[in-house]
Amino acid sequence: MTSADRELELFLRRFRPASPPPLRPPSSRRKAPWLAAMVAVAAGMAAIGLWPPPREAPPAPAEPRSASRVSLGALNAAVREGRYEAALDTIALDVLPDPRREGGALHVAGDASLDR
Repeated sequence: MTSADRELELFLRRFRPASPPPLRPPSSRRKAPWLAAMVAVAAGMAAIGLWPPPREAPPAPAEPRSASRVSLGALNAAVREGRYEAALDTIALDVLPDPRREGGALHVAGDASLDR
């Protein structure tokens, strides 16, 4: 046996189990009943202050002008009559972005001066 083993054995021999102290009975008197009311009022005020404002309904998307005028039937009739290119041009004016509009994505993409 080494000296560390002997020290451990002596330490363990000094151990004496002790019983824990008895539990205190619960207090019959409620502590600060006004505290619960104050916490409830503060929580209510915080909930009202942090509540998000009601959102407005988003505006309805605008319908394209020619989308209601040109239907699949009208496009089929234009194909049969040989004027389908004019019908497609009419649709394209309202559906596709205008490349000539200043600041539009197609205008910026087609600007050759930005390539330098």
